[in-house]
Amino acid sequence: MVGGCYQTAYPDWLFVAWEPGIERLVWPMFVHEAMHWYQYQNYFPYLLAAERAGVSDEDYERALETDASCRAVYQHGIDRSAFANSSSPCDLEDWYEGWFVDQLAALGVRTSAPTPEEFEVSGVVRP
Repeated sequence: MVGGCYQTAYPDWLFVAWEPGIERLVWPMFVHEAMHWYQYQNYFPYLLAAERAGVSDEDYERALETDASCRAVYQHGIDRSAFANSSSPCDLEDWYEGWFVDQLAALGVRTSAPTPEEFEVSGVVRP
């Protein structure tokens, strides 16, 4: 068994543990967890928007895990079989950069910047 965890409470740490004899899966798990670090570094505004929209992390957890594994496969050359029997398989044939953000949008999360008109923002005129 091998397992890993990225926790935002420890942003400079990746946690990975494994049993003897399974060392071949340690690197894929490390890369998967590093992809969670990447997600939180680059997608935090979208995760915050999800929270504000009432979309819980349970609603997008599968997409977050799939994105981390597929990012490891498609961008970093990890063999997808390393994740096949895990709780985070890369079972997509068409993953792309931005896939996770699109999954959030499908859940009703606003992923585009607001326009001034939406907030009735007008320019300040000084006398």
